[in-house]
This record gives sequence, structure tokens and C-alpha cells, in this order.
Amino acid sequence: MELLSLTSPVGSWGAYEENLTIDTYIYDAVYVIDWLRNRYPTSKVGVIGHSEGGLIGLAAGLKTDIDTLVLVATPGRPIDQIILEQLSARAPQLVNEAKAIIDALKQGENVTHISESLFQLFRPSVQPYMNSLLRQNPCSLLSQRKGKTLIVQGERDLQVTKEDALALYADNEKQVALRLVGSTNHVLVEVNDNLEDNLASYQNPSLAIHEELINSIAGHA
Repeated sequence: MELLSLTSPVGSWGAYEENLTIDTYIYDAVYVIDWLRNRYPTSKVGVIGHSEGGLIGLAAGLKTDIDTLVLVATPGRPIDQIILEQLSARAPQLVNEAKAIIDALKQGENVTHISESLFQLFRPSVQPYMNSLLRQNPCSLLSQRKGKTLIVQGERDLQVTKEDALALYADNEKQVALRLVGSTNHVLVEVNDNLEDNLASYQNPSLAIHEELINSIAGHA
């Protein structure tokens, strides 16, 4: 393992959140992948992307050469569908407002009137990033990839579901492998079926990554 000290263009969006889009992260990922290729020309380069990072890894792998890609808890649908689904389950009173904001962002509009409950998610400074994220279609991205790919999904994930993994797999099953890990949640630890315990695990750094998940990834490398 080598510690990388990278200068611009990595991080070239600067210190201002409003300058950030998903393309910034994709560009940074491509830069690092190409750096590794040049540094270790005889070695293979793989990318593991978790959640939103899976979309970044997918897109980066279409812009430069990677040997293997692992998508962990990666959305299989446009992100607005997942946001609205989560709100419907936990805060249904916010769904109509969220849908109106999302529709406006898709039209390229800036939204200034946002309730306190949704402000953190849709605050003005993050809207350029959210707008760029809304344009990503995970299944379409994966259909363009030709190389080795593994989809890993926990079945107790409260944010990205087994259905997302199955959607990615169904459209691309000839070129990808799928591993479902029954008791893993979104932060990749083993949990029971109690909702409060699942949520509490997000704040417990002492919990180790589920061994079955590690073995699935290691077996794919």
C-alpha cells in the first residue's frame, strides 16, 4: 500500500460546496486510477464503490481502464426514486415537497424555499451536486461496462435494497456476479432485524465489517 500525496486536479472543486458535482468526484477517481496505472504498470487496478460511490466507480470505469469493479450497496435506480421511497416510509408528510423540489432541480431551477425538515438534504449549496446526481442512471451505466463486475448487497440495508441489486443484475447478468449477504446493513456490519439496533450501528465504530461481505469481495478480486 502506498500513501498518495496528490495535488490538483484532485480536489480541484475547491473549498466551496456549491462548486461540487458528481462529475468532480468522477474526474478525481479517474485521475487516481490513471496515476496507479502509470505507477504500477504490471499490476491490476480494481475499484470498490459503496453506495453513491458505486455510481462514481461505475462512471470512472467507463472513462479509464479498470480490471475489476465491485459495487457495494449501490443504487439500482435513479436517486430521486430512492429519496422519495425513504421519505414515504419515514416522513410521508414531506414527500410532496420533496417531489416538487426534485422536479424543479431536474428542470435546472434553483430552489430557495425549503422547509426546515428538508433543508439539509436540499440546501442551496448542495443543489448543483444533487442536480448532477439526479441525472445518473445506474443500470444504463452498468450496461456500458464490459469488464469484470461484482454486485454485493446486504439484505438488512435500510437505504439501498435487495431490489436495487437485483435491478442492476437483471439488466446485466451475463457480465456481472451477484452476492446477497443476508444480515448486512448499509454500513456493512452484521445486524439483527430490529430497526433501532440497525440505526444504532451507524454510530458504533467498534463494529467490524461483516466477514461474509469481505470474503465475497476477496473471492472476486
